[in-house]
Amino acid sequence: EFQITSPNLNSYGDRFLLYIPSKELILFERRQYDTNELYITDPDGGNQEKLFEISSRIWALNYDEVSDQLVWLDNTENIVYAYDLAQRKFGKATRLETEKSYANFQAIDSKSLLLVSYPFLLDTYQIDLDSNKITPIVKS
Repeated sequence: EFQITSPNLNSYGDRFLLYIPSKELILFERRQYDTNELYITDPDGGNQEKLFEISSRIWALNYDEVSDQLVWLDNTENIVYAYDLAQRKFGKATRLETEKSYANFQAIDSKSLLLVSYPFLLDTYQIDLDSNKITPIVKS
């Protein structure tokens, strides 16, 4: 066992988010005092690159192999971010047209997500990111 990340003393530490075996990439969140940073590195931790900085936590991250994109939900601002790994740049950021709060998400593909509502209801929705249409799947 060895540590691949090395947060400095000015942070709350690192949190593993995702490993992409086909690309041998590890993604993790580094939580600073006032921001949260998304990093990518190789399995030995020797090639760290900061991809993104945001005030909200990055609770989960999905990888869509077909589009070669990372997808995640900022559940504080209700924004879905996409990052193109091949081109090493951001795709689109889609603001969800809803006032609901979401606890969790799972990317189905690069154009749709499953969302679980928060707090305590755990209703499940599917969102089409092209049309921003939210369809209920399970209602409590």
